[in-house]
Amino acid sequence: MQNDEVLDIYEMSRYLRCSVDTIRRMVQRKHLPHYRVGNRIFTRKSFLDEWILNQVTCSVENNAYAE
Repeated sequence: MQNDEVLDIYEMSRYLRCSVDTIRRMVQRKHLPHYRVGNRIFTRKSFLDEWILNQVTCSVENNAYAE
């Protein structure tokens, strides 16, 4: 179950290769799957993997409609 590892905001930033500020902004806009414990932000790696696949699927579908 290594893929179900819990990530904090800094680990999310490294995994997605973007800044912590970008992660905070995406969380605030509810663009990333996450949950909070107090003021701390967490997610599961499996949630991010699914989110990434969904982003790729949406991009592919949008390109198909553009042609």
